[in-house]
Amino acid sequence: MDVARIIIQSDDQLVSSINVFGGSQNLRIIFEDSDGHFILNISSESIQDTGPLDNYVSKYLFDANTILAANLNNSPIALEIPESTLIGRLSGGIIQPLSATQVKELLNISGEGFANPMTATADLIVGGPLGVASRLAKGSANQVLKMSSDGNSIEWATNSGSGDVSGPASSTDNAIARFDGATGKILQNSGVLISDGGDIL
Repeated sequence: MDVARIIIQSDDQLVSSINVFGGSQNLRIIFEDSDGHFILNISSESIQDTGPLDNYVSKYLFDANTILAANLNNSPIALEIPESTLIGRLSGGIIQPLSATQVKELLNISGEGFANPMTATADLIVGGPLGVASRLAKGSANQVLKMSSDGNSIEWATNSGSGDVSGPASSTDNAIARFDGATGKILQNSGVLISDGGDIL
């Protein structure tokens, strides 16, 4: 005598299970609503053996942030994904959360990335030999950046030029500048004009 098991489930919860005994050719499962109306009639002739229910992952096993994964044939499992985590599979490995090192391996990224060489305020980062980043400490007041004499690096230097001549806040267009005093460092406006064509006006 064959035995059929009917499992009744409401939403995600198991309500009941019933064992039904009878001949496999005559067994019928009939569903009716509360008024006795026919809803569904399934005969045993149309039922196929799908194997034990252990081969299935039930809906109510899935929590938030969970995916279905199988590392063995016909053996799906619920795999929960932690926050800020990448899921992947390395060569010869299984589906799993990956560490930073494993992500680099998967993406074929070598090295540890950019290392910041700066140690103090106003430091600069410059390209060293073979493109390796290096630190250039801040310069002194009024220094400027310039290329080194061999043209291979950047360095701070004091500007060799001097410029200590001063003049008035405003002047007359095309007027000739005159020295003010005997220091040679102060200019003043004048009433002598030179046109754009070079004529003294």
